[in-house]
Amino acid sequence: MRKSNLAFLIMAICIVLAAKSQATEIATSLAADHAGVIYFQSSNPPTFSSLVRRAPAPTARVSGELQFPESTSIKLPAVIIGHGSGGISQEREYAWADFLRSQGYATFVVDSFSARGLSQVATNQSALPFAASVVDLLNALKLLSTHPRIDPDKIAVLGFSRGGFAALYSTIESIRSAVIDSSVKFAAHIPFYPGCVVIGEKYTGSPVQIHLGDDDDYQEIPQCERYVALLKSKGVHAELMIYPGARHGFDRTDLRMIDSRRAETWKLCDLVANVDTGVSLRYDTGERLASTAAAIEYYNSCKKYGVRVQGNSASRERARELVRTFLEQSIGP
Repeated sequence: MRKSNLAFLIMAICIVLAAKSQATEIATSLAADHAGVIYFQSSNPPTFSSLVRRAPAPTARVSGELQFPESTSIKLPAVIIGHGSGGISQEREYAWADFLRSQGYATFVVDSFSARGLSQVATNQSALPFAASVVDLLNALKLLSTHPRIDPDKIAVLGFSRGGFAALYSTIESIRSAVIDSSVKFAAHIPFYPGCVVIGEKYTGSPVQIHLGDDDDYQEIPQCERYVALLKSKGVHAELMIYPGARHGFDRTDLRMIDSRRAETWKLCDLVANVDTGVSLRYDTGERLASTAAAIEYYNSCKKYGVRVQGNSASRERARELVRTFLEQSIGP
């Protein structure tokens, strides 16, 4: 091989390796040309109580995929998307990202699993603490708010199932401030079929719109009705959208019914945990549990297995219209 060709080959390899290194390095702030897969630092707090106490937690390197709509606007509104226990899918997370970009929003789909070596946690939710999913979305918000093309005051969060938990609980002020040491907050929260079980004493005040099917194997409607009532009592604009006959994952584009017999569910558990007071309340008995260990013991006793997931075209289209309107009112296109 000629020396000139060898030199060209070496230079090409160096460029590829440099690009790969740059693509996988951890970003702490973003530039105007930042898009595609971006890695950022998060953490793995074992519980919500340890998170709000700001106890040290193992760090984690996670990623998100940032995409922009066809727009020349300098400051765009954006939506951060949190996935469910089965990971990111084309049928839901990417389908929603495509829809939102068609409405003029930048999208950042956060992947909490891949960099942690996980593909799913539906059959073992303890493989990743629920608090870690919330921390991932808040760290994504902190990073995305530095992007010159994105309006930091117009970033919403949309999450599904486990990601819905995170989208909902990121409105609790003590959780937000444990991750973000500035005034940056989500401008709107859109949880799809979340668990409505973790509360706080103070909320960020941003509006919340919860979506839930009345045939969901994970969540009972009364629990989310109580949650919405609590938010309203704190001065938060909150809505609960109920979809008759809709199952878990009703907004998926895949209409097949998936029967996951090994998936864990806590639908029969009727407890709400306050991360600020450390007290959990069992609504079925009125008993107050004064420790995290007692709450975990209760959840282990009422855990069941078996979940049905199925897309529903009519419910999905209704949900998209409701979300579109809610975002227009909250952060505008």
